[in-house]
Amino acid sequence: MRTLPRSSPGARRSVGTRPRRALFATLLALLAAAAALLGSPGAAQASGTAPGSGASEGVSPASDTPGSGATSAPAAESLVIIGASGLTFDDIDPEATPQLAAFAEDAALANLSVRSLAAATCPASGWLTLGSGARAGAVDLPDVAAEEAEPLPPPPGPAGYPVVEPDEPEPTLAPEAKAQPTNYVRVPPRPAAACPEIRTPVAADALAAAEDSSSPDPLALTEPEAPVEDALIPEFDRIATVNAASGYTADLGALAAQVRDSGGCTQAIGRGAGYAVAGPEGTVERWGPGGTPLEGCVLTLIDVGAVGDPGWIPQETALDGASQLARIDQRIGMYLEDIDLETTDVVIAGVGDTSSPSRLRALLAAGPSYEAGILTSSSTRQSGTAQLSDVASAALTRVAGQAAPPEAADAAWSVAPGEGSAAERLDTLRASAAEAATVHEHAQTFSVLLDVLHYLLFFALGGLLLVTLHERLGRAGSARVHRILGWVGLGLAVIPMGSFLAGLLPWARFGSPAAGLGLAVLAGSAALLAIAVAGPWRRTFAGRVAAVSVTTAVVLAVDIALGSALQFNALMGYNPIVAGRFYGLGNQGAALFIVAVFLGLAIVSRRLLARGRRGWAIALVALVGLASVATLGNPAWGAKFGGTIATLAGFLVLLALLLGIRLNLWRLALIGAVSLAAILGIAVLDYLRPPAARSHFGAFFGQILDGQLFTVIGRKLAANLNIMVINPALAVIVPLAVVAILFFLAYLARFAPTRRLTRPWAGRLPEVLADPTLHAGFLAVAVGLAVGGAITDSGIAVPATGAMMFLPLLLALCADTVPGRGRGREDGVTGQAEQAGRAADAGPAGAEDAGGGPAGAAGTAGLRGTSGSGSQGASGGRA
Repeated sequence: MRTLPRSSPGARRSVGTRPRRALFATLLALLAAAAALLGSPGAAQASGTAPGSGASEGVSPASDTPGSGATSAPAAESLVIIGASGLTFDDIDPEATPQLAAFAEDAALANLSVRSLAAATCPASGWLTLGSGARAGAVDLPDVAAEEAEPLPPPPGPAGYPVVEPDEPEPTLAPEAKAQPTNYVRVPPRPAAACPEIRTPVAADALAAAEDSSSPDPLALTEPEAPVEDALIPEFDRIATVNAASGYTADLGALAAQVRDSGGCTQAIGRGAGYAVAGPEGTVERWGPGGTPLEGCVLTLIDVGAVGDPGWIPQETALDGASQLARIDQRIGMYLEDIDLETTDVVIAGVGDTSSPSRLRALLAAGPSYEAGILTSSSTRQSGTAQLSDVASAALTRVAGQAAPPEAADAAWSVAPGEGSAAERLDTLRASAAEAATVHEHAQTFSVLLDVLHYLLFFALGGLLLVTLHERLGRAGSARVHRILGWVGLGLAVIPMGSFLAGLLPWARFGSPAAGLGLAVLAGSAALLAIAVAGPWRRTFAGRVAAVSVTTAVVLAVDIALGSALQFNALMGYNPIVAGRFYGLGNQGAALFIVAVFLGLAIVSRRLLARGRRGWAIALVALVGLASVATLGNPAWGAKFGGTIATLAGFLVLLALLLGIRLNLWRLALIGAVSLAAILGIAVLDYLRPPAARSHFGAFFGQILDGQLFTVIGRKLAANLNIMVINPALAVIVPLAVVAILFFLAYLARFAPTRRLTRPWAGRLPEVLADPTLHAGFLAVAVGLAVGGAITDSGIAVPATGAMMFLPLLLALCADTVPGRGRGREDGVTGQAEQAGRAADAGPAGAEDAGGGPAGAAGTAGLRGTSGSGSQGASGGRA
């Protein structure tokens, strides 16, 4: 790199401002691309249809904006929602449930995620979630017969769990509730009687009279045999208090309140339906017990019972599920006889779980607004998948003259007409639900397996690199050890991405889905490893690592653009039962992307620098950076807020180092601030779109405007702390990876204050990070993972997942340049001539890819200032 004389301050300023102008131009290009993407028709329609499909032919979309009333099908005059807790598509059978089977023939079908405030949703919480259009939870209410009501406890963590005072015994745990595997989501133990009982509404005037009486008859009050006007659920304000402190904006009874505000009437039949329509004070406009005739209201909610045990109390004798299904089917048939499907929409939903762990439930919708097919929600963008919180907005806005409740989740439903029979559609959804259940059950096991493998790798590195083994083996034996470690690292690095590639295989169709999943992960890992050893890059470990990194980044980016099919129901992706995310790049996928894209770019840039093409290297990084940030942040595809900021920050670090800008803490802070400002600009543009078309960016900006910023931050911080508490095995990965990089990869040798710590192993530790270009990629990965860990709701899971790929790949890179035996170094870094000699031994390919030689020389010249001292040796303290 040509330098200017010190006597020319003006010239020095021009050199210093040129890189900054390049960074500024990159940011402007990013915002321009974001504005173009947000203004495109595809982005505007993304939330109302399948990802990337726009308004596809053959798709019957719901209104693009809830409340607009614009649908391709005739608007209904009224809406009836029938809830049966625990109902799944496995329960629907022409012989066992003829009414449900007949209804499914002409209905739009989808698997329903019933996630509320806890990992598994009690029926009471499910009804509250349905009625509010947001995640809500229930708590036990005191019996009306109690002489003195229990004092209101402080809001518990997840709603529905008891608050145990210090002098009270711990609740007895149900055996099946002690371990509920999930994707890094806290699952507290449940007591034996896990689910709160749903209280029956009573007549408000009768309750007041009973309270004034000296001998009230609470049994007569709690079980009215006739419909009640202006009913009241006693002590319901306890539930309102817990939900107000939960961090979610659950407006209890918002669905019914919206109908009343528009001049329509609501009717609730059954206990659960009473919870759904009750306001914060527990008031219910019209309530009746099971069997109450329909009154022809605009909105009617009906609780027909549960399949399984609604209280989750371990039974001495097994419940007769067949009898329960028969009763539920009979009740549904009785109500359907009185409903005109030409004018009334009917939604049948499995509201809540009746066992633990949670499972996907059934959603069936028929009427003038629906046609037979597979239903998709804009909140999930996954075919055949909807959320319980969608119902309030998506179903109500299909009724003429109705709008979505103000605080409910913005969602719209679209229906893709089925090409096959109803039986084939049911089989498809059953297979999808089984796939989700299998991943949900084994995700934690897979995570622990990866943790253990990396623990073993850590101890192996300590034993092989920090002991005198190399002195005894000699140079040839030392080279053999490093090659073995290189292959082990490469093998471990492909496993996380192999879990995503498993989605390309129909593993759920195996006789044992769990075995099929395991074989699919092995096949995906083997395919990625085959790519690493099959091309012209196979001659060096640097080429193999580049192949793995580039393939991983490209596959993840393409998957995002095509709808995130590989990440949906993946062991390291997201699961509809957990319902943390349904589309775009998940937190663990974002961690792998950050590692892959920056490490791959660093290796490719080193080859370009070795050939004297520094401008091409800078242009490549800028172009890939813009494309990556646009892909992750595009509301029509990724809409990954935290991951987009982390990726942008990493790219700015890498680009700055390639431009010769020396980094310090102030400049790193500036990069972080600029990244945040750029992403907030995208969020503002996304917020200007209609509510139903917004992604996570626009929703987050809306929460800022609504004053919910600190509530959201508090919820994310709590989630981060929970991960370290409930999954310490994952949290330990980060400090182990840091120690391995500092000592085993001799990173401490780069800095004068810490160089003396590595002198006992001088000449025997790998020197991969001595190469300035790889060091730039290393810093970009480190910054990206650190930012992602700080601002996402997975906390330590982001850097930990990244380390599971990053450390093994760095170890593989070390196998190209094996340290000499017993050669001491004052500065901790081997000289350029020595590295060039090793590169010559490796052949032409090794000369181009090794840390020294032409690549190392060109890299050092092109990255002057990457090291703190600006020389080929160790850094003086600034990166």
